[in-house]
Amino acid sequence: MKQYLLITFFFILSCKNELDFNSEKLIKDYKAETLNYFYETVFYQDGLNEKVEILTKWRRNIRLSLHGDYTIEEVSFVKEVIKQINALNISVKIELTKLVKNSNCILFFGDRLSFKNRYNYQVNKETEGIAITKSNGGEIYKGYIGIFKDSNLIQKKTVILEEIVQVLGIQGDSFSFRNSLFYEAKNKNTSFSSIPDIDKKIIKLLYNEDLYFGLKREVFENKLDKVLYKVNVNKTINYFLKNKINVKDLNFIKNYCFVNNRFFRFSNKIPITVKGEYKKEDELLIKFVVKKLNKEFKKLQINFNLSESFSDGIFVSFDESKAKNGQTAIKVYDREAMYPKRWKSKVVFNFEKRMSDDEKVNSMKKAIINSLGPFWYDKSILNFRFEILDLIYNKHIPDGISKQDFIDIIEMYKSTLNKKRQ
Repeated sequence: MKQYLLITFFFILSCKNELDFNSEKLIKDYKAETLNYFYETVFYQDGLNEKVEILTKWRRNIRLSLHGDYTIEEVSFVKEVIKQINALNISVKIELTKLVKNSNCILFFGDRLSFKNRYNYQVNKETEGIAITKSNGGEIYKGYIGIFKDSNLIQKKTVILEEIVQVLGIQGDSFSFRNSLFYEAKNKNTSFSSIPDIDKKIIKLLYNEDLYFGLKREVFENKLDKVLYKVNVNKTINYFLKNKINVKDLNFIKNYCFVNNRFFRFSNKIPITVKGEYKKEDELLIKFVVKKLNKEFKKLQINFNLSESFSDGIFVSFDESKAKNGQTAIKVYDREAMYPKRWKSKVVFNFEKRMSDDEKVNSMKKAIINSLGPFWYDKSILNFRFEILDLIYNKHIPDGISKQDFIDIIEMYKSTLNKKRQ
């Protein structure tokens, strides 16, 4: 009976707040970029790979207690992070407490098995850190943070920072900003001051009084529909009409750009990392190819990189031992998120010794284009036009759109074109 009454009260409260939800004020106060990033990271649960139905955050101050095997340096860093988060002046503060009975958030240092035995949460062996929250009606009332032993202090700092911020109620990761705490691949932030401004804006927006406890994702989507990058059929078709998009190009995307009936692509800035052994002439060739591609793409920026290893992007290697016919081998890896992305492509160049530099350049160019795709490598693609990649990487074709939804958009676009011709 009590549970039923609580649910009924929450429903009435939510309806009232929904009517008062001032989306126009949010659109005025925050850029579309910030609102979309908020949508990606707050309404998506990393690990479970699913959308979150309601917004959750803390109403009362977070009283954090430390447990497990931690060092003086780690405690000092935790205090530094807390101080910097509190300096944002959001509606809750984080406090350190030595009294377990007074704490509502546990920060545990140790191994994964001990974390599981203490708090009954299973952790994957690859996981360096985890943030778990319990909530009721959109209000978080309990938090658990696990920091695991495998990393050194510098690596641990990035994990501690990310998990303390995520326990605030930001549970999702994204591919939108490489330097962000919430980037799906590893981030390298070792201090709160080093994180990008957009991360701090997300935290402030979460605790903005206009975003009430238990705000439904569906309400957020509907009220901010005109600025969110998710599927908006009318906006997409209007963009196609305004830019006179060729139906043949859309059919090309339909035929080649879907993996398991989902649409995947890289984020706009894509590092290229050369792995393994390579000759100076190979290095010069790929630099030349990347420079040439950058000139031809309007919306992509491919970053050639040798000095720093990324965990995502395009990885290039040279293997002359298998060089029989000058073919390249391409493998692609995709990752889920609110807006899923192509995460990594591996390209192996197997050049015949008799190939000219021009032939190698053309082979490299074609392989990199196909790894960007997101279409699979296909020998039938002979007359590829770079305008198609501009279209593929346009925000009006949303990440993760299903093939059937895209087909429906093409048909509606064709129907609109026919009506205009009549």
